[in-house]
Amino acid sequence: LYIVGKIKTRSYVDKDGNNKYITEILADTFLVLDKKQVTPTSADTGKTGFTEKESSGPDLNEPPAGYQPTNEDDLRF
Repeated sequence: LYIVGKIKTRSYVDKDGNNKYITEILADTFLVLDKKQVTPTSADTGKTGFTEKESSGPDLNEPPAGYQPTNEDDLRF
Protein backbone atom coordinates (compact mmCIF):
# COMPACT_ATOMS: atom_id res chain seq x y z
CA LEU A 1 0.00 0.00 0.00
CA TYR A 2 1.36 3.41 -1.00
CA ILE A 3 -0.38 6.58 0.20
CA VAL A 4 0.66 10.20 -0.32
CA GLY A 5 -1.23 12.87 1.57
CA LYS A 6 -1.71 14.37 4.98
CA ILE A 7 -2.64 13.10 8.43
CA LYS A 8 -4.89 15.45 10.37
CA THR A 9 -5.43 14.95 14.11
CA ARG A 10 -7.86 16.90 16.24
CA SER A 11 -9.54 16.60 19.60
CA TYR A 12 -12.64 17.89 21.33
CA VAL A 13 -14.64 17.46 24.53
CA ASP A 14 -18.05 15.83 24.04
CA LYS A 15 -21.25 16.86 25.82
CA ASP A 16 -20.46 14.49 28.73
CA GLY A 17 -17.03 16.07 29.29
CA ASN A 18 -15.03 13.21 27.73
CA ASN A 19 -11.99 13.95 25.58
CA LYS A 20 -12.40 12.59 22.04
CA TYR A 21 -9.69 12.32 19.40
CA ILE A 22 -10.05 12.09 15.63
CA THR A 23 -7.33 11.15 13.14
CA GLU A 24 -8.07 11.58 9.44
CA ILE A 25 -5.97 10.47 6.49
CA LEU A 26 -6.42 12.86 3.58
CA ALA A 27 -5.03 10.89 0.62
CA ASP A 28 -3.80 12.64 -2.51
CA THR A 29 -2.48 9.40 -4.07
CA PHE A 30 -3.49 5.84 -3.20
CA LEU A 31 -1.81 2.83 -4.84
CA VAL A 32 -2.05 -0.88 -4.11
CA LEU A 33 1.34 -2.52 -4.68
CA ASP A 34 1.97 -6.18 -5.52
CA LYS A 35 5.07 -7.96 -4.31
CA LYS A 36 7.27 -8.95 -7.21
CA GLN A 37 9.35 -12.13 -7.32
CA VAL A 38 12.93 -11.15 -6.53
CA THR A 39 15.44 -12.51 -9.00
CA PRO A 40 19.19 -11.92 -9.02
CA THR A 41 18.84 -9.61 -12.03
CA SER A 42 16.16 -7.40 -10.44
CA ALA A 43 17.98 -7.33 -7.08
CA ASP A 44 21.22 -6.29 -8.78
CA THR A 45 19.56 -3.42 -10.66
CA GLY A 46 18.33 -1.73 -7.47
CA LYS A 47 14.62 -2.27 -8.09
CA THR A 48 12.37 -2.10 -5.04
CA GLY A 49 10.61 -5.44 -5.56
CA PHE A 50 7.19 -3.80 -5.81
CA THR A 51 5.10 -2.92 -8.82
CA GLU A 52 2.22 -0.48 -9.09
CA LYS A 53 -1.23 -2.06 -9.36
CA GLU A 54 -4.12 0.00 -10.67
CA SER A 55 -6.72 0.63 -7.98
CA SER A 56 -10.29 -0.37 -8.70
CA GLY A 57 -11.51 1.90 -5.88
CA PRO A 58 -13.28 5.23 -6.16
CA ASP A 59 -11.80 8.23 -7.95
CA LEU A 60 -9.77 10.00 -5.25
CA ASN A 61 -10.08 13.34 -7.04
CA GLU A 62 -13.83 13.38 -6.35
CA PRO A 63 -15.25 13.89 -2.84
CA PRO A 64 -17.06 10.87 -1.37
CA ALA A 65 -20.82 10.57 -1.84
CA GLY A 66 -22.68 12.63 0.73
CA TYR A 67 -19.65 14.81 1.53
CA GLN A 68 -20.50 18.27 2.78
CA PRO A 69 -17.68 20.72 3.51
CA THR A 70 -17.57 22.07 7.06
CA ASN A 71 -17.31 25.76 7.80
CA GLU A 72 -14.68 25.94 10.55
CA ASP A 73 -16.42 28.99 12.05
CA ASP A 74 -19.39 26.73 12.89
CA LEU A 75 -17.30 24.29 15.00
CA ARG A 76 -17.99 24.35 18.74
CA PHE A 77 -14.37 23.96 19.80
